[in-house]
Amino acid sequence: MDQLRRWRGLPRTFGVRSVRGIRGAPGAARRRLTGGARVALDRSVAQVAAGWLRSAAAAQPFFMSVGMIMPHRTYAHARPRLYPAEDPRYVPPPAPLPDVPEVRRDMADYVASVRIMDAACGIVLDALEESGLAEDTLVIATTDHGISFPFMKCTLTDHGLGVYLIVRGPGGFEGGRVLDGMVSQLDVYPTLCELLGIEPPPWLQGTSLMPLVRGERDEIHEELYGEVTYHAAYEPMRSIRTKRWKYIRRFNPQQVHPVLRNIDSGHSKRYLLQHGLAWQTVAHEYLFDLAFDPNEENSLADDPAYAKIKRDLDARLRAWMVRTEDPLLAGPVPRRNGGNGIRDRRRRARARRRSNMWSRRKR
Repeated sequence: MDQLRRWRGLPRTFGVRSVRGIRGAPGAARRRLTGGARVALDRSVAQVAAGWLRSAAAAQPFFMSVGMIMPHRTYAHARPRLYPAEDPRYVPPPAPLPDVPEVRRDMADYVASVRIMDAACGIVLDALEESGLAEDTLVIATTDHGISFPFMKCTLTDHGLGVYLIVRGPGGFEGGRVLDGMVSQLDVYPTLCELLGIEPPPWLQGTSLMPLVRGERDEIHEELYGEVTYHAAYEPMRSIRTKRWKYIRRFNPQQVHPVLRNIDSGHSKRYLLQHGLAWQTVAHEYLFDLAFDPNEENSLADDPAYAKIKRDLDARLRAWMVRTEDPLLAGPVPRRNGGNGIRDRRRRARARRRSNMWSRRKR
């Protein structure tokens, strides 16, 4: 738990030392750790990072990536007596889900998990302050997908694609401002290139955030694109989002019901399964007016009044797929060896054994 490894993707020619956070349990077992074990692991990762920041090695330019497991499932248990914001009687449910006790309990545990992640991040940020490096260090906080609830994670609605992106440090990233322009995590790399005075590579996608930060523009994108191919199971879909519209197209016509393996288990999923989730239908394409339908619940894809808008968005989406050489254009995408998910019964059995081993260790 105390080793720091170099990140091979960072250019060495600029004299930047790169270090990464540490992970604990291996593979599927790590993903299936219970809440208490995840709390301990995140705290350990934060303490390792903090120790390095307080060391003499941090005196030279560096890149550090610190990854927390929280708030991935399995969530920590809510503690409403100590933290009233985690009281499942009053925690509001996520927008796509019903206001029922099972969902509120699930959301209360999620809030508790965010609190734990925030505390671990605080350990790192406190060490950065104590080392005297805070004013000269750019801190970027973000995550990889929407929260792990049904109709959110592993979808292309804003509930699945929308994530926080918080940046603090030199170069204009101070003052507690909120910028409402549409941005993507693809924009982080070109932003760093501009801040560091590095010529961005010609293949780079994304646009620097600096025009937004400097107040020169309100928007840097006319549209953003999203994609899912595999998560735990194959569910190919692509999307385009403008300020006003969201268009989603699914590319597996055989999937007419929700892909349950791509919905993480929990109180909310169990409640929906009891009420017929497995037999709900999914459409081939969706069109949402984000001005009047911000939760993306009422698709206009089959409404003739919006046919021109749908054709335009579909054409722009397909043009993007051509530009990025999307493999879906050639047909179904086969799973590669070592891809995300478990391919066969033998590997599933090994994963169950590892999960049981870590559960016994926790007890």
